[in-house]
Amino acid sequence: MIGLTWLVPVLPLAAYIILLASGRRMGEAVAAGISVTAVFVSFLLSIGIVGDVAAHGPAAPTVYPWLQFGSGSAGTITVGYQVTSLNALMLLVVSLVSMLVFLFSRSYMRGDDRFSRFYQYLNLFVFSMLGLVVSPNLLQFYIFWELVGVCSYLLVGFWYFKPEAAAAAKKAFIVTRIGDVGLFIGIILLYLSRGTFDFNTLFGAASAPSGMMIHAAAPLAYAGAKFFSLWYIPFAGWHAGAFVTLVALLVFIGAIGKSAQFPLHVWLPDAMEGPTPVSALIHAATMVAAGVYLVARMFPLFEASATASETVAVIGGFTAILAASIGLTQRDIKRVIAYSTVSQLGYMMLAMGVGAYVSGMFHLVTHAFFKALLFLAAGSVIHALDTQDLFEMGGLRKYLPVTHATFLAGALALSGIPPFAGFWSKDDILTAAFTSGHYVLYAMGLIAAFFTAAYIFRVYFLTFSGVYKGDRHPHEGGPAMTIPLIALGVLATIGGFINTPFAPILGNFLQDQGPIGFNPPANWALMAVSALVGLGGIWLAYTLYRTEEGRAERFAQRAGGLYTLSFNKFYVDELYSLIIVLPVMKIAGIFQFLDRWIIDGIVRLAGEIGYTGGVGVKYSSTGQVQTYGLVTVFGLAVMVLIVIGIGGVI
Repeated sequence: MIGLTWLVPVLPLAAYIILLASGRRMGEAVAAGISVTAVFVSFLLSIGIVGDVAAHGPAAPTVYPWLQFGSGSAGTITVGYQVTSLNALMLLVVSLVSMLVFLFSRSYMRGDDRFSRFYQYLNLFVFSMLGLVVSPNLLQFYIFWELVGVCSYLLVGFWYFKPEAAAAAKKAFIVTRIGDVGLFIGIILLYLSRGTFDFNTLFGAASAPSGMMIHAAAPLAYAGAKFFSLWYIPFAGWHAGAFVTLVALLVFIGAIGKSAQFPLHVWLPDAMEGPTPVSALIHAATMVAAGVYLVARMFPLFEASATASETVAVIGGFTAILAASIGLTQRDIKRVIAYSTVSQLGYMMLAMGVGAYVSGMFHLVTHAFFKALLFLAAGSVIHALDTQDLFEMGGLRKYLPVTHATFLAGALALSGIPPFAGFWSKDDILTAAFTSGHYVLYAMGLIAAFFTAAYIFRVYFLTFSGVYKGDRHPHEGGPAMTIPLIALGVLATIGGFINTPFAPILGNFLQDQGPIGFNPPANWALMAVSALVGLGGIWLAYTLYRTEEGRAERFAQRAGGLYTLSFNKFYVDELYSLIIVLPVMKIAGIFQFLDRWIIDGIVRLAGEIGYTGGVGVKYSSTGQVQTYGLVTVFGLAVMVLIVIGIGGVI
């Protein structure tokens, strides 16, 4: 099956091409059927690939020459695919979630004027994401990384006629490009260091940091470093460890942008302007997890730098608590879940930073299940009510029983309540932070866990409990919507059993080539504390939103400035507007003035002079001999008078 890996991304690409060629002529059922079938076959192939890797271990990369611009391996750029335990797992997760989201979209997007175009974009995204996952080298990885970003832009702005959607798409694209610049520079430096983009070769260098310097041992890299003198001068003489740290941090900047970590987290909540299936697929389970996957793929590089690893852990821990505290007060159901995604990605980064490689990937998998579920359940609610405001909902438990049950399963998993999936993976991360001596980060993670349970059950009680506040007649969206909800609900409930202290199946699978990172030993006391913290958050939400009318409002008033800060997202967007956007606009205004009135003014003046002179010559050339003779006589008379006048003065 590993030999068929290339088919996994190619099938969605084929579906995209078919839909693109057919245009609007293709009916909704056919467009959805082709797309779901293509991704379903990719999912079946992924199951076989995972089975092959589990039985026989990873395979060597399959690569083909692409570009030749020098002699030797350093001058050859290759493309191909590689299957390791890590990317085999990602293939399975991406294809599974994509298949369920594709099926859900069949009902959710029914009747949209651009239904076929929506599935085109989805297929192109899945192709890009799967291509990223199987890339055997950094250059191919980066190409698909950027394609994923383009697809995110297209899907977030799918309803481009809404100003909010168009602005959100531009914001997502621009902010993530900031992170991509860091990743691009890191890739270039790695190539200048080793003369290759190949992951395996780079990992060998990272395990021996003395090989990570720019030196004459790699002639092409050395020549390139000299050419890019701005990089060569500061880094050529650096100690190897410092160079590894620099490159790892640059790579992490790319992960910060894609996985919406602080300070580049501001794009993800606004991206909720896209259709809800997009939020479930791209902004919960796959694309935003690409940053975590990048850190995992480059894990040996981060292991070689304690400074870079600590940075990853601190940024992840801070993001987890920041986003969770914002999620406590938002009114939009999708934005609450979006901030939850940012927070949970912070947990994954925290795990990677403290060296708990398996724990981070374990949480990536379980999070894909329960967060895709929560987004799709929110989509079911929005589809039924045509509103995203939590305070316009209520009492939906009896109207949407399947959505209610599955949302509850996702909420319990997110809150880390045993035995749901999130309990096992989140506690792995908290235990890893505590075991590794990162007690402050452990405390931050524990507080974030309390906030997490509080905000998601705030959503649950406001949506499904109490009295229905709307005037529509809500109902379930049909099998195409309920089947994915049920499937993800089952996975959110039992998915954590793939890696428990009793049976570390995932841990054994990911470490089939030897130990990587460290696996925290089971600590039942810490797990009990975490579960109690989650229950405490649920109790707080119940107390504020179920026991007494108006209690939440009084609590918000007592919180005062803290509530205002959380509701306004700690004014991070406003701060960026003040210190970045406004100065840039002012500077741009100055350059616009110089360009329009000074530079263009000089050019226009020169043109006007030429034009006026030309017009004058035009009208003086009459073609009449009499006129020319008169002008000549007049000129001679003027010259005579001038000469006489000069002579009289002398």
